[in-house]
Amino acid sequence: MDLRPGSREALAMGTRTPALIALVITMAYGIGFVFFDSPPAAYAVVGALVVAAAWVAVGMLNRRRDDSVT
Repeated sequence: MDLRPGSREALAMGTRTPALIALVITMAYGIGFVFFDSPPAAYAVVGALVVAAAWVAVGMLNRRRDDSVT
């Protein structure tokens, strides 16, 4: 693997940062329920979609990275 500055591998973002962002989104969504006596249905649905999209994006980035290694 060529890790010279400016090489494709050196510039590619790994999945650690997106996974951390997805984890923060997931935790914020869960903690957000504390601020409602009875959470609105829209919060639950939209929040769940955002969390799912974040984790799907992490999976897609990981798959793309695995495909580019070969």
